[in-house]
Amino acid sequence: KLIGILRSLNRRVEDERSLLKLKGIGERTVQKTIEIAQTGNHRRLELISEEDKVQNSFMGIYRVGNVFAVKWYRLGLRSLRDVKKLKGDITLSEPQRIGLKYYDNLQEKMMIKAIRDYWCGEQNCIGAHRIQ
Repeated sequence: KLIGILRSLNRRVEDERSLLKLKGIGERTVQKTIEIAQTGNHRRLELISEEDKVQNSFMGIYRVGNVFAVKWYRLGLRSLRDVKKLKGDITLSEPQRIGLKYYDNLQEKMMIKAIRDYWCGEQNCIGAHRIQ
């Protein structure tokens, strides 16, 4: 909302009082704007960023999608260690348990050639021509 109002102005806003005079802009919005202008960030944005990092690490576990990641975060889990300890009385399916056990291995990138060599060896492999 603030961005739209500021874009519609034909002048530059220099101080807090000028912001407060704008219709539709309240004290809290002004305080947030000042914090962002002074620090280049806002504490709520940092919290959101941290939440995303934690949820993304959860989604690195095999068979854990956004629904589980959000649920676990809301239950207070903040690390893979919390998941391993089954904090918050969570239960893991067998594939999730295995995915957690091999989490680090599953995060590593493998070269397609290495995969082809592993599965096909020196012999001709059906469909190997599709793997480049």
